[in-house]
Order: sequence, then C-alpha cells, then structure tokens
Amino acid sequence: MPENLAPPTPVAQPATVFPRATDHVRRLPHLGVYYTLSQLKNITISGDIGCYTLGAGHPWNALDTTISMGASMGIAMGLDKGRGEADKDKRIWR
Repeated sequence: MPENLAPPTPVAQPATVFPRATDHVRRLPHLGVYYTLSQLKNITISGDIGCYTLGAGHPWNALDTTISMGASMGIAMGLDKGRGEADKDKRIWR
C-alpha cells in the first residue's frame, strides 16, 4: 500500500432497535394508554398538547389531533358534528 493512502475507515451501521423516549417520558403513566389507543381501529382520537402529544408520533401514533391545551373536547365535538356519511360509523374519542 502506498505511504500516502490511509486504510478505508469502516462505516458503522445504525442499530435497528425500538426507539426509546427521553428519561422523563419513560416514567409517565400514560405509556400503556398510548399503546392501547394505538391498537384501536375505526376511531378518531383528539388530544391536547403537553405530555399527551408524545403519543401522537412514532412509535404509538395514538392521537389524530393535537391543537392546544384543552382543545380536545371541542375538537372531538367538531369532528362529530362535521363528519360525513362515509364516517357515520367511525367513533370519536377524547
């Protein structure tokens, strides 16, 4: 090998593991609720901002809306009143 060439640096492959939330999130009591909500089908779930918003993204994808603190009840009511014939059998939960 010529003196001016360095050996190739190995490239580390990212690990494929279940994503872990930050330490304070792992201790929140609603992680079980997020999991349960993520398993429900034929339902639209409105939520609030704050710790609840953490259930909206990966890995749970448990909430369909997060607007502002205290908005989940009004959003759920609006979803109920505004849904069309195609969604008449879909449940809405706050």
